[in-house]
Amino acid sequence: MKENQDSEYWKEGFEYKLLIKPFGLLYIWGVHRIKVISIDKTKTEIITVEKNNICKVWNHKLTFKKVGENQTEYTDEVTLYAGWLTSILSHFLVCSYKKRHQNWDKLLTEK
Repeated sequence: MKENQDSEYWKEGFEYKLLIKPFGLLYIWGVHRIKVISIDKTKTEIITVEKNNICKVWNHKLTFKKVGENQTEYTDEVTLYAGWLTSILSHFLVCSYKKRHQNWDKLLTEK
């Protein structure tokens, strides 16, 4: 598995593979695969189809909107299916996305 952090790899049709370690715990769901379906600069959105050993559907839509000179609003929309684990994982995802957004806000205020 090749790990890449560079944005040059984020293009339509590219499949990105990574190991997710939720809250610093074990790699509980194996390799997470992200396939970039669309990057639409006009709509300012990115659509991916994702999955791993537990989540058979983890589709993701990120939408960006300029709200000020130096401000951008973004929205995460996730469609998740993991059988009987769906409700548990959806709660986990809400918590992890909130944490991600807090980290981004903290990073941006430091600059």
